[in-house]
Amino acid sequence: MSCCGNGRATPGPTAMPSAPRATVARSRRETASVDFELIDTGRLLVTGPSTGMIYRFAGRGARVRVAARDAPFLLSVPALRPVR
Repeated sequence: MSCCGNGRATPGPTAMPSAPRATVARSRRETASVDFELIDTGRLLVTGPSTGMIYRFAGRGARVRVAARDAPFLLSVPALRPVR
């Protein structure tokens, strides 16, 4: 009688290789953020030059979380201040 293959070992789950430390450090830096608050009246839209994200401030006192890579640019906007 021929073998039907039921006795064969089935392959186990395949482990994904871990990311190199440099990649992990970079991704943490990229996900870091800073909160900014609108201190002027009205609304404000700002496009982050590094990420291309659009940040919408709805009115005075509105707080928006900004990618750390865009924060240096937003510091130059007089109507905004970082929240500490």
